Amino acid sequence: MDSTGKIWVGFDCPKVRALEVAEAIGDHPAVRGFKLNRLIDAENFRGVGELGLFKALTKYGKDLWADMKLHDIPKTVEGRTEAYINSGYFQYLTVMARGGKKMMEAAVAAAGDKLNVIAVTELTSLSGQDVLDLSGRDVISSVRYLADLAVDSGVKYLVCSGKELEALNAIPKLAGLLKFVPAISPAWTLGDQIDQKRTATPEFVLTHDPNATMVIARAIVNADDPLAAVRKTAAEIEAIAA
Repeated sequence: MDSTGKIWVGFDCPKVRALEVAEAIGDHPAVRGFKLNRLIDAENFRGVGELGLFKALTKYGKDLWADMKLHDIPKTVEGRTEAYINSGYFQYLTVMARGGKKMMEAAVAAAGDKLNVIAVTELTSLSGQDVLDLSGRDVISSVRYLADLAVDSGVKYLVCSGKELEALNAIPKLAGLLKFVPAISPAWTLGDQIDQKRTATPEFVLTHDPNATMVIARAIVNADDPLAAVRKTAAEIEAIAA
């Protein structure tokens, strides 16, 4: 399988490390873009004269994803979506599907054709029991319900775990959503300790949905040689039967 654009690198790390990793892997074709979360907070409070992270990352020509998981009243989410558009740096922004149809509609309307809104279903850090406790539904039922809300809101992109791909793609209405899958453990990292519950390998994800893209953070960011980590993961993807 072609590995081009299959990997989002999650920069849940200090800014200096993010820039080091970006420099090392920025030219690799398997890297679709960079996902930012807490580094966005850090950027908002950067010191005078300190290098601007967002601008620095644009030099590699990769997409930037603001993984802010917005969840608020529609008007507030609309305003925050506009702020990310106006920054000029980001191509993707996450909202929590649990915020409801009106909230997601507000984000989609504000984004227009300038920003891609991604709806997050159940966090991959939650176990099946966690999801049941919080939502009253089993994982599959909850993710399907939230995905259905996202489609009805005009959202075209979805975050789910690899475990839900088969169930989602079995429903025509949901199969057309482009899936972004976090909690990825490349085969060469299996056995490493991670803080995610619903994990999957690249082979599992791409076997169940060849169009999915995957978020990989620690396996690349914490590697002594991030480029070697990307190359090993890309080779793993290339070995998957199309």
